[in-house]
Amino acid sequence: FIRGSDAYGTSQGGNTSHTHSDPGTLTLVDSSGDLGTAGSSNTNKPPKQDHTHQIASPSVASGLSADNLPAYRTLRVIRYDFGIPATLPAGVIAYFVDSVPGGWTKVYNDGTTPRYARGADTVTTGGSNTHTHTLPLNNSAGPLGVQNVKGAASGTTVASSGHTHNSTSGSSNSGSSEPPYVNVTLAQKDSTGAVTTNMIAMFDNTPPAGNWTLKSDSGSTFYQRFPRPTDTSLDTTSDTSAHTHSNFTINSSTLTGGTGDGIVGSGGTAFSSTSHQHGITFSLDSQDHTPVYWDAIFAKATSAPSPNLEQIHYHWRNDSDNEANATSATSGTEDTSLNITSGSNKRLRIGVANEGGAAAEDVTFRLEYGAKSTTCGAIGTWVDVGADGDDWDMYNTTNLTDGNDTTDISNTIGGVTNTNPTFKTPNTGVKDASSQVGVLDLTIEDFTEMEFSVTAAGSVGDYCFRLTNAGSTTNITTTTYALASITNANTAPNTPTSLVQAKTDDTVLSTGDWTDETSVKFTATADDTDASDTLYLCVEKDDTDTAFSGTEDLCGNGVAYSGTPVSVSVTITSITDATQYHWQARVKDAANEYSSMQVYGANSDTTPGADRDFGVDTTAPTGGTVYDGTEAGVDKDFSTASLSQLSANWGSFNAAASGLQYYEYSIGTTQGGVDTKGWTNATTDTSVTATGLTLMTSKIYYFNVRATDNADNVQSAVSSDGQVVAPSLAFSVTPPSITFTNLGPGNSYTATNNATLTTSTNAYNGYVIRAYTTDLLKSIDLTDNIINFNGGSYAAPDEWLSGDRGFGYSTSDTSVQGSNIFNPPTCLGGGSSPCYAPFSQTAPGDIIADNTGTITGTPITAEEFTVNFKVQVNPTQATSDYSTTVVYTVTAQY
Repeated sequence: FIRGSDAYGTSQGGNTSHTHSDPGTLTLVDSSGDLGTAGSSNTNKPPKQDHTHQIASPSVASGLSADNLPAYRTLRVIRYDFGIPATLPAGVIAYFVDSVPGGWTKVYNDGTTPRYARGADTVTTGGSNTHTHTLPLNNSAGPLGVQNVKGAASGTTVASSGHTHNSTSGSSNSGSSEPPYVNVTLAQKDSTGAVTTNMIAMFDNTPPAGNWTLKSDSGSTFYQRFPRPTDTSLDTTSDTSAHTHSNFTINSSTLTGGTGDGIVGSGGTAFSSTSHQHGITFSLDSQDHTPVYWDAIFAKATSAPSPNLEQIHYHWRNDSDNEANATSATSGTEDTSLNITSGSNKRLRIGVANEGGAAAEDVTFRLEYGAKSTTCGAIGTWVDVGADGDDWDMYNTTNLTDGNDTTDISNTIGGVTNTNPTFKTPNTGVKDASSQVGVLDLTIEDFTEMEFSVTAAGSVGDYCFRLTNAGSTTNITTTTYALASITNANTAPNTPTSLVQAKTDDTVLSTGDWTDETSVKFTATADDTDASDTLYLCVEKDDTDTAFSGTEDLCGNGVAYSGTPVSVSVTITSITDATQYHWQARVKDAANEYSSMQVYGANSDTTPGADRDFGVDTTAPTGGTVYDGTEAGVDKDFSTASLSQLSANWGSFNAAASGLQYYEYSIGTTQGGVDTKGWTNATTDTSVTATGLTLMTSKIYYFNVRATDNADNVQSAVSSDGQVVAPSLAFSVTPPSITFTNLGPGNSYTATNNATLTTSTNAYNGYVIRAYTTDLLKSIDLTDNIINFNGGSYAAPDEWLSGDRGFGYSTSDTSVQGSNIFNPPTCLGGGSSPCYAPFSQTAPGDIIADNTGTITGTPITAEEFTVNFKVQVNPTQATSDYSTTVVYTVTAQY
């Protein structure tokens, strides 16, 4: 249920039910029924007519509770989210305590049974404005009354002394279920329409002043009372929140058991009959029956609602861009006063919301100002800003178009807080030519923002700004005045000094440099003759064939200045690629006053053809062909035989935009590789012979070349098709022939001689030398010959012992195919070195010397091995000249 109060409820009150206190032990009193008559004589002791009983273990609590629901009708409770609605929907129900106006129809006035409104999601009825309690009684104990044992005999049957009464129950008298109330009429809106005078509505906050009168504040008829729908005695009240029930009697059942012959004694004593009953009187205590409720504020419409155009927020902006992109002049903070020097221009943005109960129609907002001495509310004379020649005038700026619509921009750049759900557009709220906005309509859900370009033209002092409806303040409330103070006259900043151009990482670009970025950061030192100001660096850049226009491309962010020179900067982005530029700069202050332009550097700025201050080139060099070898434009497959140097040459590389800065080359065993030589600067030469390398035969080597332009763009590597080291092999035998001394007794028929084998090669796996003889040592004139050495074999060379005969050899190589077969401490065939073997007579012969180590960087040059020959025969050997040919084969192993 809904109860009137002076404050909206924060929690529910009341209870769903109430319970009366248990009356405790009860006694049956006041016997009733026919009296007994005289009968036969006996000695029974019947109870007198006025006897009583005590109820054994009385229990009535189960009937002492009842719900607190008065008669009700459930209705849907609705809430309007934005103050007072301009129109009410058809079918809405309101309270009235006055006669129901036209356009409304009385509903739910239920005559003798008023039904209280109860919030729910479906419409139904229930409850009652009165209630009773049903009280059960349990069995009674035996008779307690006075008894008489004397009397004449009689035949009348009466109650015995041991009788009891069974349990019974009964209902209490009726009690009220109605809470404290105020009589109202319910009426339903016939069709959509405005709020009506005298209708009573509920609020969850203080109703707006002017059109509403409180009905539920302390002392008013709705205060802590429930609206009670009826059609009579409207606005009268009742304050009964608690009830009791008047005393009531419940009769017991007739007796059970214990009948017998009774008598009427002497003196006419009356006894209880067998059909008598007893009554018991109940008294119930007072209990509160207030139902569950929620407090709401009730108010009556005293007049038709009107609009209330409230000036709530404002924001000063810089005249730095268009309406959507200009910046805040108060660091993004709304409702902040502005200090402005005389002669400066700013933009004032003001937000207005219709916080009233009706739509505002045909409103023409106008900006006015007044000189502030104490408070803005105390200003007596307000001046139209659009009237020229005063302290504040409109300023026609190139950044705005008068009469355009404002947009709902962010507070951070100069917008204001939204105070209603709908931003009004179109609104013609952009003003720089006049101070008056076009005609607007604002519903109670609307708000709008207006932006005025103004100039501080007058005396130093404090000023307030407000909006009127073309001079009228009717239905306009200024909650927050816009504030500004004019300070001393402004002077333009000084010409900037120390101009610098740089990349975005602050790498300085010297005059004439190229950059590989399309953004350039410009910095300078700025100062001002004013004691304090905000200074901005503004830069104009043009290609070198375009003369300066004197208008900047962009200004940077403001820097606070307080007497000491400050560094200011601006970064210009999206600069055209492959273009050369010159530039100049100037300084702007908070009042949009400018210094003179300062041309960068000492370059000639005569156009067309001005000297380049900087150039933009984001494209790496392209093209190029790399040739192996030293012959320009001719590709070689083989280099020289050197294992320490390679050569290459190149051409057709393109770095046309900013020009070539240098070439780099590397050498690798794969295209693009650097495993043979890392990237090395070749200046602008187009050929190179790389020395100090470590090369090998049978390996392909690739030259890789890349160009870097003057903007430091680096090309992807261009590779040759590869070259290998040309193989080399040289071999000689010295002397080419040998002659043994004559064999005879003087030399024991033994002779020796030797030859030197000399080899040079660059083969990676070295070389092997094989030898064989074309025949035995044969007589040149006889048929005799000298046998091969018979003391050992090539597989197991042997020491030449005294009994050995024939023609054999040994060499100085200590490692033949990895084994020292000719000069070990102990010969494989026996004995001590030198170890001898016979010559093979089958081509290509046996390996008698080799060098199989890996050869890189330095080739094998004139490596020598000695072959030692020996011959020994028996004295019986035929005398003759003997000869044979030794064939040597050297094989390079690449």
